[in-house]
Amino acid sequence: MRKCLYDNCHEFNPSTHNHRYCNDCKCKRKEENRKKQLTKPLVYDEETFELQENRKRALIERRDARNEWIRGNKTFAMFDIETTDLRADGGQLLCACIKPVGGKVRSFKGDIYLPEGGDDTTVAAEIRDALREYDYIVTWFGDRFDMPFMSTRLLLTEQEMIGDKYHIDLIHTSRWKFLFNSNRLQSVEEALMDGKSQKTRLSRMLWAQAQSFNYKVRKPALDYILDHCVKDVQSLEEIWDRIGGLKDLGTVPLRRY
Repeated sequence: MRKCLYDNCHEFNPSTHNHRYCNDCKCKRKEENRKKQLTKPLVYDEETFELQENRKRALIERRDARNEWIRGNKTFAMFDIETTDLRADGGQLLCACIKPVGGKVRSFKGDIYLPEGGDDTTVAAEIRDALREYDYIVTWFGDRFDMPFMSTRLLLTEQEMIGDKYHIDLIHTSRWKFLFNSNRLQSVEEALMDGKSQKTRLSRMLWAQAQSFNYKVRKPALDYILDHCVKDVQSLEEIWDRIGGLKDLGTVPLRRY
């Protein structure tokens, strides 16, 4: 038996899980009128509280079940790029790395790695096709850089765009769920890994050497930058393993790039 939620006027056997008002006094209509008049609730008791809290718990359990299913049935890959400039209409792709969760790093080199040099038209298409193989792409600050840069280079080289993709920028989880001293990838990795980090440093001189016309100068710098990119996606996966579980995957929007 349950008491009428409106004013305890009757006890009744609920016919459904949300049957809360008695039918004899038309209390459901009275409650609707009360809400329209914005008057204070007449009744609030332990039963009402438990009903509301049970609904909250059910939503959390549903979210956890959804996240577990997505992780078990969809593919995830870490993604990072290195470029000659921070703006895509004044620079080009040097290289990119994609690391499937638990898999090996896939590296992509621009034509600048060739002795005669070249543009990034071919490598942009290769990266695009590789990204399409995975359901979820995980980046660090990729909302503001990696994904827009890729889209811009494909647009400027008059190629087909990436398309619809689930994209997780893990820096947002770091910013809103935690309070690290810094939200740079290396700082978060050091905090989580007892001060250790795989990341290497990149200097201005190195970037200049990577764009040198002299191939003997350019190649060692490019190789160092590619190794830096490889370590970035490896570090990103380590952080994903530690804090990615707090991300509600069901709320990740499907974006078009």
